[in-house]
Order: sequence, then structure tokens, then C-alpha cells
Amino acid sequence: MKLTRRKFIAGSLVILASPIIYQTANLSFNSKDPIKGFLSNYDGIVSLENYSELSCPFDIKSFEKKLRLLLDNNPQQFKLNDELNALIIQDYKDSRVDIADGWILSETELCIELLRKKHV
Repeated sequence: MKLTRRKFIAGSLVILASPIIYQTANLSFNSKDPIKGFLSNYDGIVSLENYSELSCPFDIKSFEKKLRLLLDNNPQQFKLNDELNALIIQDYKDSRVDIADGWILSETELCIELLRKKHV
């Protein structure tokens, strides 16, 4: 089988586009419950053990609604991460932090971790 320039370029484009295709397909599978899909893919840096002692400073239902709005407004993962990072940075600037299991977490991070424990 002879490899022509056209086949080589087409194959290279498919290989380069495969991560984008995978993310799009992965998002469409998680479209039933976007919160669960997001929380299962969220890279949390901590593993909290004492969930029963922790509480979200916000109302957890209102935070979940806010997160759903962010997910609806930002279907691309990188834009959503930028929005969440901006919220987390603002929490640190406003000194809205909590200590949980020896970790210093912003209120947004703590609520995300509690939601992840609830949904995943």
C-alpha cells in the first residue's frame, strides 16, 4: 500500500484533531447531567476525609445553580476553568478561605469538593 501525500496529511489531521473530537464526544455524553460530568473531570488538589464536619459557606443549592449557569454559558472546558479560577482567586483576595483537613481552601473550592462528594 502506497502512502501518498494526501493520505499522510489527512491522517495527520485526524490524529491532531482527535483530542478535540474526544472532548466534544465526551461533553455530549455528559449532557444529561453536566454537573456530574464536570465534577468527575474536575482535578481537585485535595482529598478531604471529614466531609461530615465541613459545610459550604454558601447555600449548596444556590452554588449548584450558579455552577450550572457557568456550565451552560461556557461549554468549552478551558473557558469554564478560567471562570472558576477567577472566582477562586477573588475568594483568596477577599480572604474568604477555610481550613479543611489541613488544607487552606477558598470557599468556592470547598463547595466544589462538597458537591463532588455528593454527586460522584
